[in-house]
Amino acid sequence: MQALSAAAAYAGGTTTWENVYTLRLKECDRISDTRRELQALGLHVTETNDSLSVTGSPRLAGGVTVDGHGDHRMIMMLTACALRADAPVTITGAHHVRKSYPQFFEHLAALGARFEFRALENVEHPA
Repeated sequence: MQALSAAAAYAGGTTTWENVYTLRLKECDRISDTRRELQALGLHVTETNDSLSVTGSPRLAGGVTVDGHGDHRMIMMLTACALRADAPVTITGAHHVRKSYPQFFEHLAALGARFEFRALENVEHPA
């Protein structure tokens, strides 16, 4: 749902996913946390116990800090949204993307995306 939520963020109309309660039981609550972070980006997003609705917008203002919630899929979703934002977006905990796609930012940079990385403090590095 996270990849499609990034697409829905810029699509016309409202996109709704139903019967997705199990997404609350992943690395983070992927329903409430998606709603909260997409709202921080300026989107209209609602949730129920087992659904999420995203109303797209042709533009996102950016200029905000959003939380990756330590979840690789949330980080990739937020990054995809931020790529078209009018101002930079800071994603906390973005290093957690390494769980499933360690070269994610490297591959996007090769396609022309620009990123600024800040030093991490007190972060465990894999052996």
